[in-house]
Amino acid sequence: MKKLLVLLVIVLLTACTQTTPPDGEGYILEVSGGSILVIDELILDKSWNDTFEEYTGSAIQLSTRKKNLKPGQKIRYWVNGGVNDSYPSQADAKRIEVID
Repeated sequence: MKKLLVLLVIVLLTACTQTTPPDGEGYILEVSGGSILVIDELILDKSWNDTFEEYTGSAIQLSTRKKNLKPGQKIRYWVNGGVNDSYPSQADAKRIEVID
């Protein structure tokens, strides 16, 4: 019985420490009214309007309530639900993690 209890505790702890891989990562280009625009490459001092015609990487507009996000920060993100197939793509961020 004691071995079974130890095994159960190990299984539960292992399951709790596993994390879901992020849905994507990139650099914040713009922050605007509850959403951020994330792209693959770091671009400073330009807006999406200045870059979208020549930009060939992926881009996603994430709605979020997370505060203190700034252009130029590298992030990982997880989405809640699906991703709209527009350009830039659109999704609701479930979690955002700033990468130092």
